[in-house]
Amino acid sequence: MKRHLFLLLILFTLLASLAFADIVVFKTGEIKTGLVIESDSDADNIVLVSTSGEIKIPRDRISKITREAADVSYVKIGRGYFDLKDYASARENLEKALQINSENEEAQKLLSDIQEEIKRETARNKKERSLKTDQQLQSVADLIKEEKFADAQKLLDEIERSETSPDQKTTSKSLYFLLYYKWGLNQLDRLNPKGAGEYFEKALSLQPDNQEVFDKLLSIWDRDPNMTDKVISIYEKKARQNPDDMDLARKLSDLLFRNGKIEAAFPYLLMIQEKTKGADVIAAGRLREVLTNLHSNAAAKKQYPLAAKYYQYFLDNFPGQDPTPLYYYQYSEMRLSVSETDYEGHINLADFCKDHHLDDDAKSELLYVIARAPLNERALKGLSEYALKDLGEAQMSFDKGDYDATLYQVDQIVNNYMKLPDVLASAYELKERAENEIRREQKDKKSRALALANRGDEYYTTAESYINNMKSTEVRTDNRIISYKEEAKRFLNRALSVWEAALKIDPTLARPDTEDLNTKIQDARQRLYGLTRMIPLPDTYSYRRQSQKKD
Repeated sequence: MKRHLFLLLILFTLLASLAFADIVVFKTGEIKTGLVIESDSDADNIVLVSTSGEIKIPRDRISKITREAADVSYVKIGRGYFDLKDYASARENLEKALQINSENEEAQKLLSDIQEEIKRETARNKKERSLKTDQQLQSVADLIKEEKFADAQKLLDEIERSETSPDQKTTSKSLYFLLYYKWGLNQLDRLNPKGAGEYFEKALSLQPDNQEVFDKLLSIWDRDPNMTDKVISIYEKKARQNPDDMDLARKLSDLLFRNGKIEAAFPYLLMIQEKTKGADVIAAGRLREVLTNLHSNAAAKKQYPLAAKYYQYFLDNFPGQDPTPLYYYQYSEMRLSVSETDYEGHINLADFCKDHHLDDDAKSELLYVIARAPLNERALKGLSEYALKDLGEAQMSFDKGDYDATLYQVDQIVNNYMKLPDVLASAYELKERAENEIRREQKDKKSRALALANRGDEYYTTAESYINNMKSTEVRTDNRIISYKEEAKRFLNRALSVWEAALKIDPTLARPDTEDLNTKIQDARQRLYGLTRMIPLPDTYSYRRQSQKKD
């Protein structure tokens, strides 16, 4: 009954609003109001537009049509739709009225009323939705308490898809966190650590600083080697949020170092080293190892700027270390930009190497230029300096009576400085003098070889003392380190020269039951290679084998 009364009320309102529209009187006496539209293409019918829509009516059924202005009719139709709360249809008809008569004030006002009514209705709907969302959020909280986690998540997901206020979004996020945390605890109670870990991880993503959840998650993952990467990921995220946290730095550096992620461990080890000023012995040792690997690996890949960067860190954090590798990386980087035909560029490289005690590389650059430009004065002058230095070493061996060592050194000079005739002439003269002395002493061959071997032992012992000075923990300057290293290299080379000469005279000295020179030579070579670091020594074994064949 109420529904029928409501429909009658709507009909009454509609009829009232259309009281002054076009009126169609039927022959039967029935009356309809609305907007009458006539068309020449359909002269036998009219179209009556009202809130009921468009109705086609045959003319032979009509007794009389009373008309009014079209814009007035559209306004009345629009008001009828307005009263029915069909705002879209109301606006459509009012806009038609204004197209016919833009001055129609009633149409303008009614459009404004529609806008205001839409705003009020939107506000009412929003308030109703907000109230419903509040009720749903409370239901979620109740479901979590009752441990109905799946139902709580389903309802939360539904809320997440709807329009919510900032406060409701905050509440929703808090409930998501509570849901995952409680669900994780529930899974632990059910002896399902894997499932618990998944929910704790979700909870932590919502509250990264929640230490309780963090500890719960780590207590699960720390026991599972397969989860190490995830543990590291969590610690890294916390470290980004707390960059000065030393405990986090220690934990991360330990995890990364033990899992071979040395490049990732480096910044944390460096932080510990700088903040503790090297007092953390374990971190310092690891930093030394990490930097050694990083600069070596970068150099192996010919990434010399990166290698130099890491080695500079090494020098900054471990004062008194040998700077030679840094110079070598800088030299290697510069060499990449020098073309094959840029001879001045290669000579400049040789000068850099000479200034930084990379003598083998300096000689290599100078020999490269002379091989292609034999008359290049700068290259000849630079190489002559090294040749005269080596000739001086050979002369010193001669003056000490180490004639076989002199011969060995002269042969090296001849091989290395064939483009320097003046140096070769002096070398051959010295060789002849040494050979004369050897012939004179030929009767005491074994004693002479043993004396040489003993002299080599003395040189080796002297080299060791310089090496030990390099390794001293005493604070030293780079210049002192380089000086110790150069002296150590010098005496190792002398030891190798006289030992090789001794073997040439008496090969039996190579046996372990005599002087065991083969072992001594191998050890000296390894030591010298470690000091030279970049360029291997000449193959003195091949020289000795060739000499033995000649003998």
